[in-house]
Amino acid sequence: VIHRINDNFNVGFNVTTPTLMRVTDRFEQFGGSKEVNGSWEDTRTGSDELVYRISSPLKASLGVSTFLPNKIGVVSVEAEYVGYAGMNLKDKNSAQWSSSQNNSIQNDFRNVVNLKAGAEVRAGIGRFRAGLNFINDPLKNASDFNVKKNLVVGSLGAGIRNSNFFADLSVSVSKTTEAYNPYVLSTNEHYSVGVTQNRTVVGLTVGSFF
Repeated sequence: VIHRINDNFNVGFNVTTPTLMRVTDRFEQFGGSKEVNGSWEDTRTGSDELVYRISSPLKASLGVSTFLPNKIGVVSVEAEYVGYAGMNLKDKNSAQWSSSQNNSIQNDFRNVVNLKAGAEVRAGIGRFRAGLNFINDPLKNASDFNVKKNLVVGSLGAGIRNSNFFADLSVSVSKTTEAYNPYVLSTNEHYSVGVTQNRTVVGLTVGSFF
């Protein structure tokens, strides 16, 4: 839903319902050994199969956009809610397994709000853009294990556009920090390895209008 408050302000609201999926998992373990004479012996477990339904998180977003003076550009800000804690698993043949998985979801995940902001300025046939996206870590107890997977993405872009042709060059830089815990003792003692990931993506888009 988009509502135009006046010539300079728009408000938008969007809801994405959970996606319902039917999943089939087949699992089998295999172990083998090779003897000195070259013969091979192996052992296999029976094949396990799980058929269950899963629902993705509910999403909702609220955004505001405003036009710059003389319509030279636009600035927009958006807040997005993601209901990770509302995810659900159900196996009609195993209520106990379904309950255990859903309890884990409730214990491990939390609902989050992500923030997005962007701007575009027009100068003749030129276009200049900038954006920032902050994606919250959905793990509820991440700080207990020195893990925090917040993701920050910044982008810049420039291009030209007329009635027949357009070209855009964009640069997107993302940064996230997290930690890897190889083990956790029963006393909750653990050692962590800090990991910082930086990623830069450069894109070029060229097109023509017909």
